Amino acid sequence: MKFVSAPCRTSAAYEVKPDKNLRLILDDVAKKLSNEGYIPVVVTSHIAVFKKEYELTIFPSGRILIKKIEEKEIADRIAREIYEVLLE
Repeated sequence: MKFVSAPCRTSAAYEVKPDKNLRLILDDVAKKLSNEGYIPVVVTSHIAVFKKEYELTIFPSGRILIKKIEEKEIADRIAREIYEVLLE
């Protein structure tokens, strides 16, 4: 999955956008990521928030905010891992 990542302007986070919009069902996202050790905090049809050693916010379009990460390489690695799990 190709994506673009950039520092978020409003917080210490990275914003990741897939090169094409996805149509994720966030309840399914929650099940898949829970199996990978992510702790769901909030899951609705519009937003899903998870915690690990960082915080993820995932949108149905596939957009991801990764909070508490300050290095692009780490954000990109996390995004690749998340997209691999979600698109299995």
